[in-house]
Amino acid sequence: MTTSWFQRLLVDDVTESLRTGLTDEAKREVAAFMEACRAVPDVAEKATLDAWYESGEGQAVLLHLFQRLWAQMADIARWAMPAHDSRHAMYKVPATSIEYIQAERVRGYERVGVFGALLHDHGRWAEERIFGGPWCGGLHARLSFLLAREVMEDLPIPPLLRDQVLRAVAQHTKGATSADPMVTKLTVSPDREQLYGPEIILRLMHQVPKETGELAAILRSAHSRSSVLDRLMHFWANVLPGPLFSRQGHVDELRHILGTFILMSQDREASRAQFASVARAKLPPGFRFDRAWACADALRPHTEISVQEALRTFLAAPNRAAGAGYMAAALAKAKTVEPHQTTRVAGALEWARAQRVRQDLRQEQALRDARDWFREDALLLTITDRLLEGWWRPEMATA
Repeated sequence: MTTSWFQRLLVDDVTESLRTGLTDEAKREVAAFMEACRAVPDVAEKATLDAWYESGEGQAVLLHLFQRLWAQMADIARWAMPAHDSRHAMYKVPATSIEYIQAERVRGYERVGVFGALLHDHGRWAEERIFGGPWCGGLHARLSFLLAREVMEDLPIPPLLRDQVLRAVAQHTKGATSADPMVTKLTVSPDREQLYGPEIILRLMHQVPKETGELAAILRSAHSRSSVLDRLMHFWANVLPGPLFSRQGHVDELRHILGTFILMSQDREASRAQFASVARAKLPPGFRFDRAWACADALRPHTEISVQEALRTFLAAPNRAAGAGYMAAALAKAKTVEPHQTTRVAGALEWARAQRVRQDLRQEQALRDARDWFREDALLLTITDRLLEGWWRPEMATA
């Protein structure tokens, strides 16, 4: 195995040979692992893994892994760009995984799915450091796999349990089905949930525009090949299924928030034209455009705030990528909004900020409630407390 992936990916100077050879090298490593990896333990193996997880030794080893991983991620988070920052990778996705563990009544070793949630985008930070931005072809999942394998390799973790986490990390971009292990599902579903509601609005508003011009403007204009609203519409209309449905009501609520924001951001004729191409089969059950537009009209606040100030306030989210350059690139999108559109966009952003705060408060309370549910699980109790400890991070929110 290659010596110190962490050193190569996150410490050493970036070389051209690393850039040109990394994609194929990472692909070979993951392919070899997936070919040898067994997807689901049998009944006897599951009982053995459950017993180890619940033992004093198992809890101690996994606690050590969590402390090591958290320290490592917190240290390198300075490289994280919007969309894959501490907020997403270290807080929102792991916290959502914990909510799914409760909703699915997960017991025993399968709870290590929370490690898949924490590790899934670890490779994004290496990818952005090496290539200057997100790369294509699922590379970050493979880099996450390489870093995860290395961070676990010297710990006495049962190989089958370790492989379940690694499989979840390597596979998360491809999704999961009902036949996949619960560890994979507890990684995929929480990550996909971030594609709806305030989190995807925050992600795309904050994301640095691509060289092609994508995401350079909030609304369709000459400034952007694909606007923020175009991309939001894509996520709203193309729902990724499951693989867990125990929180479907919450996911539907997030889709409602996203759809309402899209409608609030533009006049009725513009949004009617945008929604016209959406296949009826992709719409939420019982969705009616007239009712949604009426809702958007009713919710649209009367505001005197500028688009730039509304966007700055909206982006002041805890644990976001706080680099000044990222904020400047995001605020430049406000300048692409035409004067006759500013009231709608500013109002929609103010409304979305309130939804973001409401969802953060809801999830914070869910974590507090989880403490009682996990009172006999030292690992999940520690992870929950660590999430709560940094949940608001006021210094990040005001950076």
